[in-house]
Amino acid sequence: MKIYLSPISQNARRVRIALHELALEVAIVEVDLMAGEQRHEAFLAINPNGRIPALVADELRISESRAIVQYLAERSDERQELWAASDVEHAQQLHWMFWDATRLAPHMRELQGQLMFSPAPDAQRVEASIAALRPAWEVLDAHLSRAPFLVGRRFTLGDASLAATLTYAAKLQLALESYPSIAEWMATVGARASWRETVPSMA
Repeated sequence: MKIYLSPISQNARRVRIALHELALEVAIVEVDLMAGEQRHEAFLAINPNGRIPALVADELRISESRAIVQYLAERSDERQELWAASDVEHAQQLHWMFWDATRLAPHMRELQGQLMFSPAPDAQRVEASIAALRPAWEVLDAHLSRAPFLVGRRFTLGDASLAATLTYAAKLQLALESYPSIAEWMATVGARASWRETVPSMA
């Protein structure tokens, strides 16, 4: 098995955290996003979308980070502690992973593009993304005010997956400290070795 990753990608970080938490050793191939290697013919043959990460296992190709996390978890001896313990928890965990993919990740990606990589950020697009995130922060904060983690009372890869989306929240000055339950949850996740040891070079 090989996994193609980049040290600056929060989606790649999601997979790195999973590998660390699951104590899995796989072959890692670094892809230089800043040099545009994800658009090279050799990589496009692996993932025609030209995105990181990508997993290759024999004839299998997976190029969505949350699907890679699930694939890894279901094949690890550590999954009972870090994945869902029941069908109900499994459904809840997938709920938050898909919620993140639709409610948080697109706007975080837009803000990163505008504020971290664009020489001339579009103020209207920045404000639109910040405005779109406010109700999502409120939903997440309310949920975490009732439980310390996304699913039940223990850390799972669902927490790691969503937290990875927030990798650049501080750099983007999103002031998540205004949401006390999110801030407390992020501090708990941030204390884990898997989080500390996967901090991207640009964070």
